[in-house]
Amino acid sequence: MSTQTPSSVPMDTDSTQSIPTDPTEKPKFQRVFETFSWDNVQSNLSGLRPPSSRTPPAADRNSAFLDLQKMPSDLDGRDIVTVLPETAIATKFRADTKFIQIFFEDEDEANDFINQKTLSTGKADIPILPPKGKLPPLVHIKLDNVPIRGRNFLTQQINNIMAEFCLPKEIAPVTIKGTKLFTSRWEMLVEAIPEKNLGETLPSIIIIDGQKVLLSWQGSPATCIQCLSMGHLRKNCPNQPLKHCC
Repeated sequence: MSTQTPSSVPMDTDSTQSIPTDPTEKPKFQRVFETFSWDNVQSNLSGLRPPSSRTPPAADRNSAFLDLQKMPSDLDGRDIVTVLPETAIATKFRADTKFIQIFFEDEDEANDFINQKTLSTGKADIPILPPKGKLPPLVHIKLDNVPIRGRNFLTQQINNIMAEFCLPKEIAPVTIKGTKLFTSRWEMLVEAIPEKNLGETLPSIIIIDGQKVLLSWQGSPATCIQCLSMGHLRKNCPNQPLKHCC
């Protein structure tokens, strides 16, 4: 297992400062469990996340998808055609789901297009997504049930474990807004190991300091925070406590 820490992974994070607030702004009252709530947390990743987290509806590996869910209303469709690569040979379009599928002669040409990440028309940057079942070059992973230990220790542990499956680019905890108090949820940005497919290498569960940690990403298998296993979500967990009627 690799123990090398990529230079892009911030390791000395114990000195993270709270986010400054405007001293002239009167703070809004928060009840205790409004402050200490999953609705009151923030991401601390500094890197850019993938431009879209939607899952395309088809799995042809010689294709890529344009996600037009948030396209400007005045975007001219011919502007998209103009900036498509010469290697594009065909298309399918799904107005109901706001996807346009672009086909290529082979998978390498499709991958070259996917690696652009976005298609710029001048008026809009349209996210380019790989087909269903194939992950993009950069993946945003969420970690849940991370044990509470020292921040540097956890960053190193996550990096060392995940380096076996991918190339970690950034690792950071989810914190209570406006503070440096971190939670049992963390996030990371990763890239594929050369010649490897992230969709085939990423684990859904890892062990940190003897504790199961659940991983999720775009299109990942279902995991359950209730029983810490794969195959279902918490709402469908067979181990849910029984509800007794009065």
